[in-house]
This record gives sequence, C-alpha cells and structure tokens, in this order.
Amino acid sequence: MTGQGNDPLARLSNRQARQGVFVAKQVVKIAELAQLSRPVDISETQQIMVRALNLREMVTLFVESQDVFLPLYAMSLEGKTSSVEAFGPFLLSAPEVVAKIIAMATDEPDTTDIIQTRMPATVQLIALAEIWEASVPDKKKASQLLSEVTKLLQKLSEESEQEVRRITSQTSLQPQ
Repeated sequence: MTGQGNDPLARLSNRQARQGVFVAKQVVKIAELAQLSRPVDISETQQIMVRALNLREMVTLFVESQDVFLPLYAMSLEGKTSSVEAFGPFLLSAPEVVAKIIAMATDEPDTTDIIQTRMPATVQLIALAEIWEASVPDKKKASQLLSEVTKLLQKLSEESEQEVRRITSQTSLQPQ
C-alpha cells in the first residue's frame, strides 16, 4: 500500500501542479536551512545570497510597515508576485522598506542605507522577488496565518483601547 508520504506526486506544491512541474520535494534537516538561500546577481562577477525571512522578521515588517506590507502580501496571495515587475511599485513607494527587507534577508541589517542609495533598482527588485518566493512558498497557508495574526492584533488593539479608557475614567473620577 502506497501512503501519501511515499508518493512523490502527492507532495507537489500547488504552484508546481498548476505549472505541470512534477518534482518530488526534498526533505531537509533544520540545520540545512542555510542551503535554502538564493543567489541574486549584482554584476557579471558578483552576487549576494538572500534567504527567506523568519517569523520574527515577517511580524516586524507587518507591525512596522503594515500599509506597505499588506498590499505586497495581498498581491502574492493573488499570484501577482510571480514576476520581478510586480515589485516595482513597492520600490517606488517604499524604498526604505524594500532596503530593510533585503538587509534582513542578507543578514546585514546595518546596510539599509547602502542598499537604498547604491544598489541598482533592478537588483533590488530581483532580490525582493527571490526573498518573497523563499519566504512565502505556500500562499494559501500564509494567507490563513496572516488572517489569524491580523485578528489577534485587532483584538489586542481593542483590549488596549478599553484598558486606556478604563484607566482614564478611573483617573478622572479620583478627587484631586
């Protein structure tokens, strides 16, 4: 009897199945995750390596840059981030966020100014596309996660507002 774990076709990603690509996924050890980085050519003789963003980095971007990050995320869920050109508007509207994402994914967090001012725009776009593809391999699961995180943040925000109102009302009722 063949189980799903033994059937290479059962392990295809949705994107691979849509594209007619039938490649069995390789099981990797957590310690091998460094090998999951992707090269981005800077010139004919130079390249940088970018990696997927981890959960802490994704949450940080979500919290700090929600107005830019959410539209980017929505585009990826709709399948509109499959080309480098799709990231162009983000480079124009939020170059500092793009630079921060690249700096995070290269493990060089202090290079955002250099990325923003010296790295060619096309290289930034290619890097952003590679980082995004590595960071969000399963768009459906990521969508569900983002929905849950958004609900949680909204609930926390509402609870904080209620607490502030409660404290404010108690303070205003105290004799002076």
